[in-house]
Amino acid sequence: MEIDLRAGYTANRVWNLYAELNNLSGSQYQRWYGYPQWGRQILLGAVYSFSQDNPVKRQ
Repeated sequence: MEIDLRAGYTANRVWNLYAELNNLSGSQYQRWYGYPQWGRQILLGAVYSFSQDNPVKRQ
């Protein structure tokens, strides 16, 4: 079983921050034959929108 968490934060009209924690259970498996899945992953990021009328929304 794979457990993932995602969170996002809109700091203002142009900055959005996000964090993703993937495979928290540390499961070892192959999604496709011969290609093992990565272990635990932590992704952090920021998105800057040049258009202040339509900021990027992270799902």
